[in-house]
Amino acid sequence: IQMEWTLDHHPPILLLLRSLPENPELCSHVRSLRLDGRIFMTKSGGSETPDALPRTVSLPFLELSQAITRTGVSQDVADSWKRKTQLGVANAVIALLMSILPNLASLSLQSNWTIESHYLGHRFRLALCNPRRDGFQHQLPTFQALTTVETASKRTNNQNPADILALLNLPNIQTLSASINNPIHFAWPSEHPPAPLTLTSLELHRIREDCIGPVLSGLTSLQTLRYGCFYQSDIDEEVSDEITKLDIIAS
Repeated sequence: IQMEWTLDHHPPILLLLRSLPENPELCSHVRSLRLDGRIFMTKSGGSETPDALPRTVSLPFLELSQAITRTGVSQDVADSWKRKTQLGVANAVIALLMSILPNLASLSLQSNWTIESHYLGHRFRLALCNPRRDGFQHQLPTFQALTTVETASKRTNNQNPADILALLNLPNIQTLSASINNPIHFAWPSEHPPAPLTLTSLELHRIREDCIGPVLSGLTSLQTLRYGCFYQSDIDEEVSDEITKLDIIAS
């Protein structure tokens, strides 16, 4: 499945989200989800960011609410997630799609779709970093089939680094490309640092040198690394500066 979202291009993703619960047998056949769109360009050459996806169809509230409840998120998160999904907030919609696609192998999200990461990140962290200790097993996918993830982001401070770091806990991840905000104090979202034996290709953007060491330390199977160093004076001000620390990268 491939869609694009721009001001002139309205993706049928809400129609997809309505159709899948009505035809659940189709969910297992979706192997790839690519959501394109890098900038919301106006006809005058400027840019503006919509608050939500264009409302083209109504969504089945009961079925989608039940799907969110089954993920095991807290009641507060579930209520917020349901509300944002009904409003068409992109991150909430994507997180719900991910929860009903058990065989998804490839996920690609360009920056128009990643203005925030809250719900999708929460879903990843719950499934991958916080296993239940009461014996309860989630009824929804734990992303066993997901081997390739590409997620870009706009250069803002709206992202939570833990949402992206959680992807290193994907059980069969092979290729990962991500932009990671720079935390003031680096910490893993999981109890132990991830050590994905299947990860062979990694592309990182935005994250600065001081945080790269912990990220790379457990990647013993890595064969290819691409690093896009980035500095902007009003982004990650507390931890990012204009000096590139090559000695830290080399170590």
